[in-house]
Amino acid sequence: MRRNKLDAFGKHPWKAEVTEGDAGVASTTITGWFTEVYEPVYTPEP
Repeated sequence: MRRNKLDAFGKHPWKAEVTEGDAGVASTTITGWFTEVYEPVYTPEP
């Protein structure tokens, strides 16, 4: 997983890695990463 652009809050890019099949890695982590990384849903601050 990798994100190279700033998020909606202007925070710096980050990088995280997981390997499919590693202990503690849910299958949804692999299959749903694109939605979570590139299409995040933010709740506006009050």
